[in-house]
Amino acid sequence: MSYTTVQLKVTTVGTAGVAVGSVRKGIAPAQLMAVQINYHGSAPGTTDFTLKNVLGGVEKLLCGKDNNNTDIPLVKLVHRPIKDNCGTENTYNDVMVSGELLLEVTGCDALTDAMVVTCILKV
Repeated sequence: MSYTTVQLKVTTVGTAGVAVGSVRKGIAPAQLMAVQINYHGSAPGTTDFTLKNVLGGVEKLLCGKDNNNTDIPLVKLVHRPIKDNCGTENTYNDVMVSGELLLEVTGCDALTDAMVVTCILKV
């Protein structure tokens, strides 16, 4: 197994405070280990984002934040709890991704590289 970095850069278009943008990037099957979120220095506090995995038309939310413009340092997403058949959270499931990563930004100003998300994948 090795690690690779995928970077998603979104340029937003539209009116200040309501500009939008998105970017998709194809990826091979991998385990999402961590993400880092970097906002443009002029992004307003009304900026929202979602990072999703899209496979076969189905979108799975990986992470997101509303009304924020503060960079988020590397956040590890190695495991997330899942419930067993009895409803007890005692098992962990790797965050697996494949197909495409989709980054959507709303509520921003019109900016080049309004947001840059770096994903670390274990392939």
